[in-house]
Amino acid sequence: GIFSGLIMLFPIISAAIADTWLGTYKTILVFSGIYAAGLTLMDIAAIESISSPWMVYLALFGLITIGSGGIKSCVNVFGAQQMHPELHKPQIEKFYMYFYASINVGSIVGGLAVPQVAESVSFFAAYLIPISFFIVATIVFVAGSSRYVKIKPQGSAVVGVAKVVLSAARHCSFVRTKKTHGGTFDDAFVEDVLKLMRLLPVCSMTVPLMVAYNQMTTAFLTQSEKMHSSLFGEPIAPEMIQTVDPVAVIISSLVVERLIFPKLKAIDMMPNPMVRFAIGNLIGVVALLCAFGVELGVMHQDKPNTLSVWWQIPQFSFIALAEIFVIS
Repeated sequence: GIFSGLIMLFPIISAAIADTWLGTYKTILVFSGIYAAGLTLMDIAAIESISSPWMVYLALFGLITIGSGGIKSCVNVFGAQQMHPELHKPQIEKFYMYFYASINVGSIVGGLAVPQVAESVSFFAAYLIPISFFIVATIVFVAGSSRYVKIKPQGSAVVGVAKVVLSAARHCSFVRTKKTHGGTFDDAFVEDVLKLMRLLPVCSMTVPLMVAYNQMTTAFLTQSEKMHSSLFGEPIAPEMIQTVDPVAVIISSLVVERLIFPKLKAIDMMPNPMVRFAIGNLIGVVALLCAFGVELGVMHQDKPNTLSVWWQIPQFSFIALAEIFVIS
């Protein structure tokens, strides 16, 4: 939980760094280096002869959280910056849908390979998998450098918004922060901040699903460890069931993007973003109800670890479908 929380904190910091000093491209490179160092240290910590707790803590709560969190705020934005904001609106919408689906390919590979290798070979061998893929990904990313649109830093909107909000709090008014009313900020920027404030309720619509989403690596995982884990009669690591989510995300993305949304647009019944948020959050509720039903089954097992872990498929699948409506 601490690890996940810290990862979600650093995108705010890296966004300010990218906007103010480095730009998106350089920020991705810098934080990728930190991320790679963290993955390497985590792998070294898996060698029993030299392993030490400080290695794990520094890797998890330091380098990996800073590196992974740092690139989260940049990679999707950098992709969208390669397209014109007005001329390529449909392409940008598709980009985000396919971007979210494609990162789940990595989740599938990692979710299947890493737990099984950790159980059958060693943690050192298992952690070599994400390191290798990450290095290859970084090389591919850098190789395309000459083709990218690289927007120069234009000042951090995050910092600017924070200054306006603090100034408004001191004056008990947004109007009094405007230059035309004796303040220090351009009228247009203050109006932009007010528009952003009006969007906060919209952004908050992602929160309910994220509460459910984060159960996959916490409550759902502890639930799977109390269940029977096997595939075609062969035992598997309980963590592998989490691979259902990225697989379902990819399938759901294709179905929604290729079949459902085009038909709804054709008959002019495409739901607006708020309706899509509501649909996604309701599907998240269904996922938690499924998990609740499975937990009742686990509690009433005649013997420990007898209920099949594959009963968790519905709860992971519904969260994946909800992600398409809310996150994408």
